[in-house]
Amino acid sequence: MRRASPLLTALILALAVACGGDDEASVEEAPARLPGDDEVLAEVNGTQVTRYDLESTVRETLGGFALDQLDEESRERALQSVVSARAIAMAREAELSAEERAALDRKVARYREKLLVQQYLATHAPADAITDEMVREYYESHPERFAGATTRRFEMLFATRSLTDGERERVVRSLRQPDQRGDWAAWAAELAAEGLPIAHRRADTRTARVLPQRLRELASDLPQGRASGLTFVDGRSFLLRVTGETAGRPRPLADVEEEIRAALGPLRLRDSVRDVRAEVLERSDVVYR
Repeated sequence: MRRASPLLTALILALAVACGGDDEASVEEAPARLPGDDEVLAEVNGTQVTRYDLESTVRETLGGFALDQLDEESRERALQSVVSARAIAMAREAELSAEERAALDRKVARYREKLLVQQYLATHAPADAITDEMVREYYESHPERFAGATTRRFEMLFATRSLTDGERERVVRSLRQPDQRGDWAAWAAELAAEGLPIAHRRADTRTARVLPQRLRELASDLPQGRASGLTFVDGRSFLLRVTGETAGRPRPLADVEEEIRAALGPLRLRDSVRDVRAEVLERSDVVYR
């Protein structure tokens, strides 16, 4: 019997090791099976559209309830939509330049990263329970929201448009000593009759949100019955006088508890996310360049 040459023996052993290594790698690297991914519903340019593709698309678009309610006709239309999307995507991919493909890959990577962050935070950063003590502390520390804010009533003389330099000088001269004027509405009518674009208006601090910040501050800070100094905002003149105020009634804690819990939820989640972020960064190798 002829004996195999050393070279042939070595070659056989090398092939055996290579094949064995491939088998082991294929076992280790076998992709996970997604539910329904082994059921092919259509093929588009050689790529498979599976039941998993269809159901996950419907679930993400319309919700799980809609998936359970699909009849055969609706399911067929949904499949046609998935097939069309696949075909269009492949057509666009064939047109991509190398730079466009690289930019798209980065965008896909960012979206994947976003999903991973959301999943990690959902698992590791749940918002802590909101206790009754937290609710009461928030209630007591925000009197401007719950303790009944005081509403101040005021009147003002204001320019209806931006003033020219000449009009500005006339307004400054005409609106001197406002505390000596009792009827501001009549005063505004006099100025308008003289050709100045001045009008009169009454309002209160509840409805003054449309006014510039500086005017809201004047309405809140002025002593009652006193006129402000002449103020210019965006080229328009304003003169305010507080005419009265009404103290609001506090809202009972029981009436605003759900509102407070809704406000505290995002705050608690923010704190939880901050803690998780700090913990993850501490055990990560980060180098800024």
